[in-house]
Amino acid sequence: MSKQLTMLVVVLFFAMVAVAQRPLSNPQKATFRISGKVTNAEDGQPLLNAEVYLARLPGPKGQESQLVDSEGRFSFSGLSAGKYALLAGKKGFLAQPFGAHEGYVIGIFVGPGLADPDLSLKLQPAGSITGVVRGDDGAPVQGAKISLFCDQLLQGLRRTFLAMDTSTDGRGIYRFSHLPAGKYYLAVSAKTDFFSLGRVIGSSVLLSHPWGPLPPDLDDVYPVTFFPNATKAEAKQSFLLNAGQRLHADFNLQSVPAMHIKIPAHAMPEFKMRAFQDEDIDADSLLIPSDSQEWRMVLVAPGRYATAMELCSDDGSCVTDSKQMDLSADTTIDQKAMVEDHTEVHGTVVTDDGGPAARGSVLVLTPQRSITMSKQIFIPIGDGGKIEWSGGIPRKRYAVEFHNPDRFLKSIAVEGAKFQGSTIDVRGGSIHISLAVTDKAGQVRGKVLQAGAPVAGAMVLLLPEDYQNNLQLVRRDESDSDGTFGLQPAPAGKYLAIALQNGWDLEWARPEVIKPYLAKAKSVSIAAGATTEIILELQ
Repeated sequence: MSKQLTMLVVVLFFAMVAVAQRPLSNPQKATFRISGKVTNAEDGQPLLNAEVYLARLPGPKGQESQLVDSEGRFSFSGLSAGKYALLAGKKGFLAQPFGAHEGYVIGIFVGPGLADPDLSLKLQPAGSITGVVRGDDGAPVQGAKISLFCDQLLQGLRRTFLAMDTSTDGRGIYRFSHLPAGKYYLAVSAKTDFFSLGRVIGSSVLLSHPWGPLPPDLDDVYPVTFFPNATKAEAKQSFLLNAGQRLHADFNLQSVPAMHIKIPAHAMPEFKMRAFQDEDIDADSLLIPSDSQEWRMVLVAPGRYATAMELCSDDGSCVTDSKQMDLSADTTIDQKAMVEDHTEVHGTVVTDDGGPAARGSVLVLTPQRSITMSKQIFIPIGDGGKIEWSGGIPRKRYAVEFHNPDRFLKSIAVEGAKFQGSTIDVRGGSIHISLAVTDKAGQVRGKVLQAGAPVAGAMVLLLPEDYQNNLQLVRRDESDSDGTFGLQPAPAGKYLAIALQNGWDLEWARPEVIKPYLAKAKSVSIAAGATTEIILELQ
């Protein structure tokens, strides 16, 4: 079932709790049934008092819920023929849609010629992580920011990404609850006592203090600290949280002498420590105003940072850019050097008929092999299809994406940077991008079989030519209970289609991983306005 339908299912299920339910059954016209059992995924025991929700798809065409019986069983009878989605939940367990993988679920079909399904839903006990953050003197640190990172396979790549943030209370206590089993990391960003003298601006604190030396007892900061009490990113350690586990992790912070960074008077700094490939952590800094019209000072712990700086001129115009910096001693950040290193993007977007793209479209630059939305750069398309961006772009490789519900990226031309397919290599300077977009798209639908029998829960992948540089054209779905699938529209062209039994556990976005499966892929030609029907043999 497509991801768009999945989001509708999730909203629908949780809306059931607050609204009156519309029955799905009609005993006079329907004779079909969906039944099953809800168990604890860890010990296989039936889950008493679990609640099961059933929704008709597509759209809000009715929903029902019921509590399981003493054996953990449920049964929805009197159903009309069609497709349904199922979800089970219980306090202390993670809610589980039937066949859920990365936002996709298995649609359940009932009707003439189909056996009434008897399903198994296994719920995982929810885990939690709690702890206390203490400072130099052993006293609890209030307001410390705790970041929880999770290692997970998403969009064909295994990455570590930010799962959630929280803050310590007045007792220095933090808590993360309702967590699935998995591999996690923790990091703390906290303020020493002198930060209370100022006011927060972003991740910085503006301190009302005259230009000049700070008192020795105030010239200290807490570095970003990783579990278990490591101040170097390379020394961080992961830990495993088992299903239902209540894990305790304390932090004992140690302050260090601050680095004194001289910055332009109009600059607003942010210091982010790279912890993982796709994730940074905000480092607290202290911004000190100055009588100087040119400079002021910021205090930050030693370390390697992605230093983001908003630079504003007297006329009110501002640009933002960032660069990697090793801060191991007092230094000066020169405004001219930052501006010269600045990247701007200009260009145009045109449609098949030569006209400009519709206003409201968005150009998105996504760091290659990244799964983190916070790293994406969103550039609105202006009147006449104009692309104008002076906000600065960090130097790295990006996938160029065009977001519009009715049009798709067809081709790209770039001046001022290297590019291949829809991937651009940003290295500073002025870049001109010309995008050609199209509304000429087609769809692919079909069925997954194994030895002639339909297969539910298979990952279906539709890959364009040179897919490594055109990841935005990749289409995915999960096969429903009758083996059918339906992919989102894709631009006309040539593709490869495969169905994978263990695709949800596979780093398919890596060429060396997917290559063995492509030998048995089915070639698909998508024509504009047409729907192509295919049969895929499960691999």
